[in-house]
Amino acid sequence: MKINPLVLLGLFFICNSLYAKDIDVEIKSQSCFVKGDSLMVSVKCIVNTHDFTSDESLTIIPVIKENRQEKELAPVLLNGKKRHRIYERNRVLNKRKGIEGEKYFFVRELSGEYPCEVIYNTSVASENWMRMPELFLKVNRLASSGEIVQETIGLKESGRSPEVKRVAVTNDVTLSPKVSEVSGLKASYISPESDATDVRNQKELNFNLEEARVVAEMNPQMLSLRELYMVALSYKNEPGKFYQIIETSVKIYPAHPVANLNAAAAAIEQGNWQAAGEFLRMAPHETLAYKNCKGVYELMTGNLYEGIRLLKAAKAEGSEEAGMNLAAFFENNKRH
Repeated sequence: MKINPLVLLGLFFICNSLYAKDIDVEIKSQSCFVKGDSLMVSVKCIVNTHDFTSDESLTIIPVIKENRQEKELAPVLLNGKKRHRIYERNRVLNKRKGIEGEKYFFVRELSGEYPCEVIYNTSVASENWMRMPELFLKVNRLASSGEIVQETIGLKESGRSPEVKRVAVTNDVTLSPKVSEVSGLKASYISPESDATDVRNQKELNFNLEEARVVAEMNPQMLSLRELYMVALSYKNEPGKFYQIIETSVKIYPAHPVANLNAAAAAIEQGNWQAAGEFLRMAPHETLAYKNCKGVYELMTGNLYEGIRLLKAAKAEGSEEAGMNLAAFFENNKRH
């Protein structure tokens, strides 16, 4: 059978094009284990975007596998500048039409000049088949031509090298080349609005502050979120007690956005970025307090670009805490 030389030449260029678009991901650290009735998943990786164009996108999907069972977790979407504009436009249009789009762990606009750090920490309900699960990453790169390059990264247990197809890997757990000083930054809290529980309590029980403090010790489930926050504020000079009440509040009201935001703020001030990331996922994203807390969280996790961007945006909108945090951050990191 004769093969047209032009076909071979075309295939040669196609193969080279695919190779040039290999996905360059460095795995910094990872863990996947069952704890109680939850599966805990944590991945930190660097996506090198030196050849990433403005109209491309990258989707990273953590996958839990064991034997023949598998479960995909919420994906991360990384967009080039043009692709991100299209994504935002479609998101707004779908929202107006009442159409619910795909849910992502987070969406971020990429810069082709700087690497992007992805920090993925989550917990999901464990299933019966999850005994000794393995963690994989499915990585899909959508090129400007519409071509999709797919790769799967198998992450092995701690102490063993990840099993990777055409992907650069390192066991270095350093978050960034230079560690920034983020101590002393201030989180933001929100005072919860009155709800049905609060209205009932005010009508039938009408606790004063001292009474609410006693009830918070004995049976905090009796108190509304607003009352718990009032009690927490009364312990502002006792940080341990203040944080305890804030953490109790989110345990009683785990789905309440304000309870999650305040819990994230408390976690940030205590240096617990893992917990802060979890709480921020359920916090009200449109608030200045969220933008300030998220900015500090990004700085804590080494994402300086996003952290500074969020804090500057919050400062421009009137957040005093964001302004103080920016000043403190740059002062702390001066090289004398």
